[in-house]
Amino acid sequence: MASAAVLATTACSPSTIALRTTARLVANGRPALRGESDPDIAKASLPAQLKLLEGLLVGDPGNTDLLSALAEGWTGYAFLFVEDEDPARAAAFYKRAASYGLRMLGRREEWRGLDAKNPDDLEDILLHAQKEDVPALFWTATAWAGWANMDKADPAALAVVPKAARLMNQVLRLDPGFENAGADLFFGVYYASRPRIAGGDPSKALVHFGRAFELTGRRYLPVQYLMMRSYAAGELDEELFKRLAAEVAAADPSALSDARLANEVAKRKAKALLGRFSSAVLALAAFLVTSSASAAVIKFATLAPEGTDAMKAMGDIDKEVQARTGGTLKFKMYAGGKQGEDKDIVRKIRAGQLQAGGFTGVGLGEIAPLVRVLDAPWLFRDHAEVDHVYERFAPDFEKALGDAGYVLLGWTEVGFVHIFSKAPVYGPEDIRKLKIWLWEGDAIAEAAYLALGVSPKPLSVTDVMTSLQTGLIDSVYSAPLYAIALQWHEKTKYIHSSAVANASGAVLVSKKAFDALPEAERKVLLEVSRKRLKELNEQIRKSNASALEQLKKQGLTVTAATPAALKAYEEAGRKARRSLAGRLYPAELLDRVEKSLEAFRAQKSSEKATALPPALRGKSARNSGPPPVGRAAPGRARAMAPRRAPRRDGRPELSPGGPARRVLGRLPVGRHLPAPPGPLGRLPRGLPGRRRRPAVRDGRRRTPDVGTPARRRPSDPPLADRRRLRADGRGLLDLPPPREGRRLHPLQRRLLARAGLVVRADPPGRLRPASRPLRPARGDLVRRAFGGDTGVTGWLVTGLVLLLSALGAPVFAVLGALSLWLFHGAGIDPAAVIIELYRLASLPALIAIPLFTFAGFLLAESKAPHRLLTLAESLAGWMPGGLAVVGLTSCAVFTAFTGASGVTIIALGGLLHPMLLKQGYPERFTLGLLTCTGSLGLLFPPSLPIILYGLVAKVPIDKLFLAGAVPGLLLLAVLGAYGAFVGWRSSLPRTSFSAAAVLAAARAAAWEVPLPFIIIGGIYGGKFTATDAAAVMAFYVFVVEVFIYRDVGFKDLPRIVRESMTLVGSILIVLGCALGLTNYMIDAEVPEALFAWLSRFVTSKVGFLAVLNVILLVVNMVEIFSAIVIVVPIIIPIAAQYGIDPVHLGVIFLLNLEIGYMTPPLGLNLFLSNRRFGAPLPQLYRASFPFWLAHVAMLALVTYWPALSLSLVQWRNPG
Repeated sequence: MASAAVLATTACSPSTIALRTTARLVANGRPALRGESDPDIAKASLPAQLKLLEGLLVGDPGNTDLLSALAEGWTGYAFLFVEDEDPARAAAFYKRAASYGLRMLGRREEWRGLDAKNPDDLEDILLHAQKEDVPALFWTATAWAGWANMDKADPAALAVVPKAARLMNQVLRLDPGFENAGADLFFGVYYASRPRIAGGDPSKALVHFGRAFELTGRRYLPVQYLMMRSYAAGELDEELFKRLAAEVAAADPSALSDARLANEVAKRKAKALLGRFSSAVLALAAFLVTSSASAAVIKFATLAPEGTDAMKAMGDIDKEVQARTGGTLKFKMYAGGKQGEDKDIVRKIRAGQLQAGGFTGVGLGEIAPLVRVLDAPWLFRDHAEVDHVYERFAPDFEKALGDAGYVLLGWTEVGFVHIFSKAPVYGPEDIRKLKIWLWEGDAIAEAAYLALGVSPKPLSVTDVMTSLQTGLIDSVYSAPLYAIALQWHEKTKYIHSSAVANASGAVLVSKKAFDALPEAERKVLLEVSRKRLKELNEQIRKSNASALEQLKKQGLTVTAATPAALKAYEEAGRKARRSLAGRLYPAELLDRVEKSLEAFRAQKSSEKATALPPALRGKSARNSGPPPVGRAAPGRARAMAPRRAPRRDGRPELSPGGPARRVLGRLPVGRHLPAPPGPLGRLPRGLPGRRRRPAVRDGRRRTPDVGTPARRRPSDPPLADRRRLRADGRGLLDLPPPREGRRLHPLQRRLLARAGLVVRADPPGRLRPASRPLRPARGDLVRRAFGGDTGVTGWLVTGLVLLLSALGAPVFAVLGALSLWLFHGAGIDPAAVIIELYRLASLPALIAIPLFTFAGFLLAESKAPHRLLTLAESLAGWMPGGLAVVGLTSCAVFTAFTGASGVTIIALGGLLHPMLLKQGYPERFTLGLLTCTGSLGLLFPPSLPIILYGLVAKVPIDKLFLAGAVPGLLLLAVLGAYGAFVGWRSSLPRTSFSAAAVLAAARAAAWEVPLPFIIIGGIYGGKFTATDAAAVMAFYVFVVEVFIYRDVGFKDLPRIVRESMTLVGSILIVLGCALGLTNYMIDAEVPEALFAWLSRFVTSKVGFLAVLNVILLVVNMVEIFSAIVIVVPIIIPIAAQYGIDPVHLGVIFLLNLEIGYMTPPLGLNLFLSNRRFGAPLPQLYRASFPFWLAHVAMLALVTYWPALSLSLVQWRNPG
């Protein structure tokens, strides 16, 4: 009876109950499998168990235990056993796991069909997720991410990545420790694997990996393995990679009993990954030691992310070229914008740092503007027209590229570009309402927008994702495939059907590098590249069509243009194209292209081409291809070919070019020497075999090119006959003897010794190894720069630098001279420094420095300080210590806006000092208060040091503004409490609160009070960027102080401009010279050497932060702006090794900066107070000590409680 009652109550048949009981038993067997110590047993048994569970699920489709077990099981099986062997099969298993996870989530009606929702809509849908939903959320997100990782060329896979992040955010919120910190592990891989332009952030990856280590106690070994695979490998951090591998190898896999299987497999995977890494390193070493004289490496960079069709095609080109040339020609790839945007790649190719690039139309416009006619707005209607123009006008395009110094390897178009927006677009009137992005420097898109009457927002491509998140822009233009690859689609909801243009692209190689190759290799490179890139174009077109369909499935709506809109677009296209004629491309070329298209369309219409079946469409695309590249202009010497002169023995030699060349040029040793490793992989200056173009050619002076090693000729004996390597890595090189009667010059011996070789006296021409290996150890660049092993020159230069500093030489002069000497001594072309300096100078954010500085000086020269003090006193004068609180607040705000503590002490100190003494405050307290408050506002926006740190550290400035807010306010509150205590203890008189006085003071400062709200509110309200804010502030202050209050006369403006720009000039000249020094330090691996030294003595993050703070306190006492520019690039990579967020590091650095201003004996504020108030320095030391102590306590709190500085940042940018 009881059983019958139960059956009646549950409405289940006995077979259903038996089925569910069996399913529960099988599903609950997972702990035994997780604890398995033999991965082979698990690999063999897991598929059978999963199939059994799927069989049981057929009888009970809604069983959550079965669904959860299957989602976890297929995900685990794909990750543990399949993805390294068969990525395509693993992708299928991940998709299957995700389907079971979605069925679990579908138990809630509002969660059904999550895979078809827009990523942003998921935030609201998942808002009410509970802890019991965590397994379904976690396994669905993990399976989606695994699928995308295994099939990066599938638009459908890439489209689910932002959705996976939304789901995992909920797991992080509800249960951070679930599945051994699985959510943090997910985001560690997520931010480490994505390119920066798609929201990747290695610093965030380190934070999440650090949390995973804390939550698991470093006992869950997949964390170490995935950090090796994603972060260490992606950042090329060899030391971290090996350290993690050693940690995994030494770990006990049974430390976590419920993760024994995962730990065992992680040990195997880490060992295999280390083996592959070691093989790659050995292959590279062998290449450098044994093949540098006969192999050429083409360094190639592009914005295309890793794993896309474009990068797969480049990988295929590399493999085929290597196979057909016997490994003598190969590529080194930099994907995902690692070498910067198109314009950065162009500059690096010109300087010789890179040899080839994959460019969009923007990059092509930097090289040969004429080619941008291919991107003309509303010019093409379909791919057939594009192919027609490619074929018909190829000679014009190739000639323009050749004249610019490039060889076309093939076209790689991006595809037809559509507008992606948050609001629907049906025509031009809707576009005018958008805050639409304009790729900075894209003249084509700018002309198209202007023709429509639209004012776009110019931004670099790396700022697009952040700007979409903050609301600065609400729409972008992109081809569907790249909108998914860069994850821009997750922030938009609509796609406009009318394509703005067909975005062209191309793979180019420097003509200098191309001409340096033997003819056979040039032929192979052209044949392979053109074939593969032609196939790539066809694939891109198919992928764009597929991506568009996937975007529809992901919830984006395609909006069709109205007939009136189409007519308006056609008219705008004609207007935009004509406005560009004569600026980008010749008007004559545009006329020919348009007439050719009209004829082509007429021909198509007459042949009724539109009625042909799909299989016959695009025939011209399949049968046409770029014609062969034309030969170089007659009589023009090849850029990288050596100049040769006849010899008596019939062998060619390099012509002399300078003293070292005259001494060394006649020894044919250059082609036998390997190129020493270095940033550019070149021979040291003066070594034979280093070729350079003559400084004067055809009556025009040219900058000598960066040299490259000479190549082995077929007539030379085999390399193996000329080189024998010993086990210790040193080598013996046999060289042809000098001509009879000739001896090696001492300069020859010295320069050859720099390369690690010394000439024996007998037999002639035989070289033996010097005292160090052929391949320099870490820091060898420094040894070379300081004159080889003796170091005499180095010590002399070091002594001279110290002497110049002691004699008061300007900081920029000392830094600049030292930078030039180091680069010259290391044989590195100074152009590498100029490129980085130009890159920094071209940053839009840099203009914020002079604008904010000018506005600050203008405020200081007006009566604004007096008005603000009066207002603050009327508001807080009734409090105990009210005037002290007023002084603290006023100085903090004023320092933030002027950007200089000295201005605050001079301007406000003169007002506050007599006021504080008159009210009865002790003189010692008054001096300490005014000395410390001069730097109190450095943590508040728009502080100049914050902007400078952001520029140097490449950290978003708006994040730094947010990060400094909480520590700055807390420090202000602590010092205010101390001031109130002093006022209460001293029984000082207080003013009574008067609403009338407050209103009067507010009315007097009515134009200045809104300034902070306008600037800060505008930045975080998405109205303008930090650079825009600087312009707004400068204009606002100018109008208010000159025209409204009339505190500053026109006759005073030249003086104010001169004084403010003098400060700006001193900052920028130090910035430029220091940049050269920091670049050299990075090339010489100084940060890595420092970290290696530190890691021997400091093993914990806590210890490192303590050491860092001591170092920064000393450094920041000396020269503030130089400290930022020199020290920040060095400490950021070291701090990253300890898992410290660069935003958090920025707050630590700036707080140290504040303390350094008041730290004896060199604190700048102490000297300024000494001059302003006439107090002796020892008295100022004692007076400022309590305030210094409060700052140090706050520094310790901020250092070891990162949430103080990161909480607002993470709230604003979750994940």
